[in-house]
Amino acid sequence: MLIKRTVCAVTLALSTAIGAQAFETPPSNSPYLVTVNAPHQARILDNDTAALENVLQMIGRARKSMELEYFVFNPDRSGRLVLQALVRKADEGVKIRILVDYNANGVKPGLDGFYHGELATHGIEVRYFNVADLLEFWKVGFRNHRKLLVVDDEEMLTGGRNIADGFFGMSEHMNYLDRDIWIKGPIARSAVHGFDLFWNDPVVQDPKAPEEPVFRRRTNPASSKMLTTQAQDEADYRARLDAFKGRITTTKKSLRPRTSDLEFRQEVAKRGGEELAQSPVVTIHSITLVSDTPVPGESARVVSPYLYQRIEGATKSLLIENFMFMVKDEEKHALLGLLDRGVKIDLLTNGFSTEPNPLMAELANSRQNMGVDHGMNVYCYCGAPKSDRIFSGKNAMWGLHTKTMVIDGKDSVIGSYNLDPRSGWINDEGTIIVNDSPEFASLLEEKTRNRIKNATQMNQDGSYANGSHCYSAGRIMTIILRPIAEMISDQL
Repeated sequence: MLIKRTVCAVTLALSTAIGAQAFETPPSNSPYLVTVNAPHQARILDNDTAALENVLQMIGRARKSMELEYFVFNPDRSGRLVLQALVRKADEGVKIRILVDYNANGVKPGLDGFYHGELATHGIEVRYFNVADLLEFWKVGFRNHRKLLVVDDEEMLTGGRNIADGFFGMSEHMNYLDRDIWIKGPIARSAVHGFDLFWNDPVVQDPKAPEEPVFRRRTNPASSKMLTTQAQDEADYRARLDAFKGRITTTKKSLRPRTSDLEFRQEVAKRGGEELAQSPVVTIHSITLVSDTPVPGESARVVSPYLYQRIEGATKSLLIENFMFMVKDEEKHALLGLLDRGVKIDLLTNGFSTEPNPLMAELANSRQNMGVDHGMNVYCYCGAPKSDRIFSGKNAMWGLHTKTMVIDGKDSVIGSYNLDPRSGWINDEGTIIVNDSPEFASLLEEKTRNRIKNATQMNQDGSYANGSHCYSAGRIMTIILRPIAEMISDQL
């Protein structure tokens, strides 16, 4: 725990230093910035169960190839359904590649070496982005935060969701309301090209195969005397070997549907299919795909400069729904500049009751106060309505994980980009911009406005117009940490 906190502190300091750089507009011929002016079909995916059903339906339609790229990919209840669907398609001859981050949030990949080995027997390739341990603080902070699924170079999915129960409303502990965009059309080929640039970069590596335990005698390094008996060492070896073989067995079994998996799949198909049928498919005619490069450093950032170039072009309104609001320097001045020009900015983000990290909640709160002071309408989300808690149970915590914007009622942004220094200048991010489509923008705005109905609006004094502060144990901790947060916030 201490190591993780140290790494977090170092990477936050690094983000502050890097984030001081000014924006540089990315070149128009960059392979990481592609605009396609052609008809596409697009759908917004808000409902958690519908989002999982959409993933499973996309996999089911695959005939030739699939590319999956995720920050988090866990073999939990929802993840098992995805893996089982992938294995079925791989056994039919579909080429499948999976790229996952090696150290998402300080946790090793759910698709570990055991899964890599078993999936390989079905022809599925798994690779890791930036294999670095927590102690390698000089490089461990560079993470791949992109989310992507492409099928047959024809259709794609991107947005904020990872493959894990918490992103499909199925965790008993912490769930995130999120948003993805499904697109069918030629932009999918550009997404595959971008995936290839990451897949073939030196920062991406093959997982190491788990090593089978070997028998060893335990000795004192200083005296070479035996610390245990032969019988004790043999028992220890058998226990380690049994655990190793057990992992192989459980991994193999998890890729074969059990009765409970089949029943769960049917329930997801029923509930998710009903929700999916209510989500309209819209024809759009211009779409931009923008991604950072697989190289660390400020000069390799593409999303942040381009996105703020688009934001600064707003003339009437900017509607933001984002997991985090911790802008600084150029990003902060860009938004304040819009307010000074009379552009209306509405922000929906997490508040004290939906952000589990007290220090991050306090830092974000100071930025929210800043926005309100300059005329921004700030709404803090209060948790999912009961109707959304189908699979999670009544005691789960809910928060926002969305990363979307509507600019001037016609340009829509959906992707993995948080409004914080890590997304701006450290992590690799990916974003879709639907250009000049009032119809699509209206649908996206409606979904954010619906969530605002379950939020409290912040007043200039930090109180809420239609609610009160959450004085939970976490909130008390934020008050204690306020001086530290303000000291860091002064640098933002």
